[in-house]
Amino acid sequence: ITNDTDMAQPFIVVDGKTGPKYGGVEQLMFSSDSRHVVYEAYKNGHWLVVLDGKEGVEYRGIWGLKFSADGQHLAYVASKDNGKDISDRMVAVVDGHESREYEMVLDDQPWAGTAPIFTADRSLAYFAVRGDVLYRVTQPLAK
Repeated sequence: ITNDTDMAQPFIVVDGKTGPKYGGVEQLMFSSDSRHVVYEAYKNGHWLVVLDGKEGVEYRGIWGLKFSADGQHLAYVASKDNGKDISDRMVAVVDGHESREYEMVLDDQPWAGTAPIFTADRSLAYFAVRGDVLYRVTQPLAK
């Protein structure tokens, strides 16, 4: 991660290739096989995930960005901008596909934060809240 000295806008350089400038860059990481690079970028007042140089959907916030152990899948939690409280509409996102909307999405330990986990049986697992109901969601991964 580096900053443009004139504009103080961070950007990423991977294998000598310079990426676009953003208002902020966080959570830079490589997959375990080093074939993929991902980070969160701040643009137009929203956060988005940039995977291998391709920008994803803009969200109000993004948490828990992580690759599966084999590096083939990417998951995170995002809040959608609805003009209200940040937690009003949250989704788990895996490989660019959003889950149903919930009021809150948590990992397998609800007191620990907002991050889905990859399970040994090739699924994504998380807790989600809608109304007065706490759901344990298991979402199979595409092969």
